[in-house]
Amino acid sequence: TIDFDITAERETSREMATTAVVDPTKETEKLNKAQEELRDLRELVMRVKEGLSRLGRNHRYFRLRENRNFDTVRSTESRVFWLAIIQTGFTVLVAVAQVFVIQAFFGGSSGGGGGGRYRRV
Repeated sequence: TIDFDITAERETSREMATTAVVDPTKETEKLNKAQEELRDLRELVMRVKEGLSRLGRNHRYFRLRENRNFDTVRSTESRVFWLAIIQTGFTVLVAVAQVFVIQAFFGGSSGGGGGGRYRRV
């Protein structure tokens, strides 16, 4: 175990000695690679930003459209309600008129036991 620790210390010290020498071409390549990655990252951020902007516009559009359509539904609902009330009233009125017409037709006051037009012979 001690040998391993000593070996490890020696290897790290050798690695440090070799990395102390800086190669300018490698540093330039690393810098160029980092700049390219940064450019790609910026493009990605711009695409995400544009997507979020488009999503926000679509959200506003659909919210406005929903509100407008909901107002139309409310006014149509009111019209249907009043049309149903008028139709119900008209149906009741026709039923009452039919009762009076039938009574007048069969229950006239022209003598005999309940005659009207159709008297017993």
